Order: sequence, then C-alpha cells, then structure tokens
Amino acid sequence: MSQPDSLLRPTIARGSLTAVQLSDREWRISDDRLPADDGRSVIGFVARTPGGFEVVELGDPVSYWMAPSLEAAFDKLAESASRQPGRVTYLSSYRRRRAGVPHAV
Repeated sequence: MSQPDSLLRPTIARGSLTAVQLSDREWRISDDRLPADDGRSVIGFVARTPGGFEVVELGDPVSYWMAPSLEAAFDKLAESASRQPGRVTYLSSYRRRRAGVPHAV
C-alpha cells in the first residue's frame, strides 16, 4: 500500500495554508479550507531561482511576482488567500463542451 503524497514530501504549514515541496526548489501552496481533491485548493506555486523566489498566484488573472524568501512568498499568499478564500477562477471553473465530430455517425 502506498503512502499519501503528503507523507512522502516535506510540508510547511501556516494558518490554513500548506506548502508541499515538489522538488528541491519548487513548492505547491494549497488552502486547507477546501478539500484536497478540489482544484480550487491550489492557490499558487513557488520556485527558487537565482534572483529569489518566483511566485505564480492562481486567480483571475493569474499573477507572477518575486519574493526575497520562501517565507515572504508564503506570507503574501496567505494574506491574499485570507481576502479571497475559495475563489473560483476562470481556469478552474471553465468546462469544455465536446464538439461533435462532423463525420461521425
């Protein structure tokens, strides 16, 4: 039996947010107030770069910014999440309809 992802990867928790380390330089930031299987629970990603920490904050619109540390990125994401808990973005709510295939019978 395999272990859940959260048991295999180091995590950082602060308030309702959790950062799961995806690699030695990348983290996924999730809001624990939403179920883990709800795509809206993922609020951003952080990557360590030579110039600092690049943050992708999911929202409408998606925003990109730099932070001097992982903690600073985490703090700013936490502040943003507290203002808009469980926000629904265009990307997370968009549903594609399958177009009919003209030659199909």
